[in-house]
Amino acid sequence: MEHKVKSTLLIISIVLVNVIGFALKYFNLDTFVVLLGFRFHLSAVLPLIIVFKWRNLTSLKEIFGHPPLKKISGVLFTFLFISILFLAAVYLSGKAEIGDPEYFYEFGLSSIADFPIYLIWNSLQLFALYIFLVIVNQSFKHAFIINLLILVLLFAFEFIPLKKGSIDYWGISSFFIMTINAALILNYLNNVYLFVILVFSTIWFSLLAFGSSSPILINIFFAANYFSWEGFFTVEKNLSNYFIPAHFLLVLIFLIITAIIKKRKPNA
Repeated sequence: MEHKVKSTLLIISIVLVNVIGFALKYFNLDTFVVLLGFRFHLSAVLPLIIVFKWRNLTSLKEIFGHPPLKKISGVLFTFLFISILFLAAVYLSGKAEIGDPEYFYEFGLSSIADFPIYLIWNSLQLFALYIFLVIVNQSFKHAFIINLLILVLLFAFEFIPLKKGSIDYWGISSFFIMTINAALILNYLNNVYLFVILVFSTIWFSLLAFGSSSPILINIFFAANYFSWEGFFTVEKNLSNYFIPAHFLLVLIFLIITAIIKKRKPNA
């Protein structure tokens, strides 16, 4: 049985997340916590805490039920293939070359070995976000548009500067493409495990390859004792902002094709 959430409660959760988020930023505090290694970002966890009711427990069995493992393996293999193909194309085009970043071994190579650990550490917050979005799906029509809008609004405070300063338009574009990816995975692949693995892996892969100066991203998706990473690839300066959104866009195209195929095969 589906248990709907009221629109007023949904609005309250969005407003509260942003108010708390802006307050934390104002006092230069983190918008996430690390507990026993697990990462919990404000926008991923608090909305579920606000809207979740005990009667929603009946939905958890359906969400975490036996997944179609064959479908998962096929989607993940294709994702890995196109991501590696993207890096190969970038490298062979001469627009990027393998660099010699600081912490090459202790951060770069160790992050590859520690991928399963980082995935596990991020799984709980992504599970929470997925459950919240499923509850929203059960409550409103036009679920894809609603989920996309909610994801944008929940993380809005991370991209709006408190003081006058430059806005990271490339970061916003990357985030927006990633929200479309997340909404597509949720609404068309409808698998919590695919959601967690693909959302995490897409961001992790791009950051590891091309680097980031965002302490929040590095601390959440990698080790908590680093604040920036130069990336394995050194990119031409005038193109440095393009590659992460380009990778996200490639994943988006892959997800759209997957969604179309699934829609044509209802029992797939």
